Amino acid sequence: MVDLVSVYNQVRSRLNGDERPLINNVLEDIQEAEKPFLYIVKAPTGYGKTAISISCAIYSVFDSSFFPKVVHILPMRSIVEDIHFRASMILDEAVKSKMMDVKEETIEVFHLFPLNVTTIDTFTWDMMKLNTKKITSIRREEEFGYDYLTQGSLLDSLLFFDEAHYVLEDENMKAVFAVILELILKYKTSLIISTATISKGYEEYFSNIARAYGYDFKIFQPNSSDPFIMKESKKNFNIQLVDNGIDIVENVSRFVNLDKVNLVVANSPLTAIKIYDILKASSEVELYLLHGNMKKTHREKVLESVRRMSKNKNPSIIVTTQVIEAGVDISSDVLITEISVVQSLLQRMGRVARYDEDSASIYILKSSGKPYPADKIKKTWEQLSKNIQSIHPRIPSTYYDLLNEVHGRYQQEADLIYSPYYISLKPLSRKLLYLYTRSPEILSQIEYILKHRPFLREFTIPVKVDDEFILFSPKEVEKMFQEGSVEVKVDGETISSSPDFYELAKEFALGKKAIEVVYTRRYDCIRGVIS
Repeated sequence: MVDLVSVYNQVRSRLNGDERPLINNVLEDIQEAEKPFLYIVKAPTGYGKTAISISCAIYSVFDSSFFPKVVHILPMRSIVEDIHFRASMILDEAVKSKMMDVKEETIEVFHLFPLNVTTIDTFTWDMMKLNTKKITSIRREEEFGYDYLTQGSLLDSLLFFDEAHYVLEDENMKAVFAVILELILKYKTSLIISTATISKGYEEYFSNIARAYGYDFKIFQPNSSDPFIMKESKKNFNIQLVDNGIDIVENVSRFVNLDKVNLVVANSPLTAIKIYDILKASSEVELYLLHGNMKKTHREKVLESVRRMSKNKNPSIIVTTQVIEAGVDISSDVLITEISVVQSLLQRMGRVARYDEDSASIYILKSSGKPYPADKIKKTWEQLSKNIQSIHPRIPSTYYDLLNEVHGRYQQEADLIYSPYYISLKPLSRKLLYLYTRSPEILSQIEYILKHRPFLREFTIPVKVDDEFILFSPKEVEKMFQEGSVEVKVDGETISSSPDFYELAKEFALGKKAIEVVYTRRYDCIRGVIS
């Protein structure tokens, strides 16, 4: 008889992974669970948590009595691409991805494969019975879209929320997530929340709501005798805070080691491009640029080169942004990063000394920290200044207090169900919890919300670049329009006057496809789109 741990051991051997007692414990409890469960898996970056969803997906093929399939949910497209790449090495064609604005014939619409990898955006819309490609038809009441089919398929799955801290630290996403979580729990769907960085306040929230719905609730974390922790604790991380008054773009070159693999992380694509241009003029090693304002095919090509270079330990410099923070399996010897919130910093540190290196240098450069909240940037810098010497990025016990100070030690501080936005979503929640509500009713509720504020994420505008789309903020698109690098088409006709780009973003959020924004300049195959 096949059991989950034996499946995992096979997965681990295929991934060339070491023993992970924590994963064994999680899988044993899943197999022994007698009621729906909500498990939090707290393990540092590099631990190999993805093997949980892969193992469960394979197991579901042999025994579907626990769950017939797995849906692996991620906060960013770039991580979806990386997880799909790694999972397909084991599952081959048994893994499928689903994201918005991807041609439907290349994806699996109903999440019916053993492993289904998707974004939190697509998952949320499907849970609300609103496939984004069917919005126009649903609005006209010509059809119900996929309606119950996608929602029912998701509720009949094991849900694996990976890198969940990204959702929990976004004001819009965490409120919507709280609404969706109530739906998941009401209909007894089991779920795993996986993250390296979750504060005590969120743990308290999940514990209370899970038990209120009669779920088995557990938190898993590695102990000091875990082989991974023992191995990583021997590594020496030299972490320095840099506050020398020099602009970050000029500052980076002071800390680059040309004999090592260097990872430089900025908080915006524009800053990353400026750093890249300065280093390009002065560096003689391999230099890579990776950020979110690149076409998907371009980004994948760079990632492939970066993975290969990282494995070979070729002296090099990778200049990037938040897209590198999670799910990307590379390792550097030197990290030079702009200050960000503590969760993002720990994710960035997860790309340092990830393999068999015995030491690494980390430089955290002070800046405004934008676009992160100023209050949390201030708290992060203050807490790092007090505790920098005691923090080890692979040992959670050394940074747990730091997380709690910045992101909340109590449920009220986590603010998941106390925010005014969550309270304003109550009418939507009531419609979702009544399973017989059809998609047009849910859509009208969301359209009402969108008239007043963004729903899941801040408003964005998809800009067509060649045959692909890149998302930009209304402010960025307005700037590109004024510079003549984009044109706006309505029903196929180019308009000359500048539209209200914030209102235009609302139109896109409502699924109105009569408007198209097209990038008119030649795409820069090195720098991507400069906005």
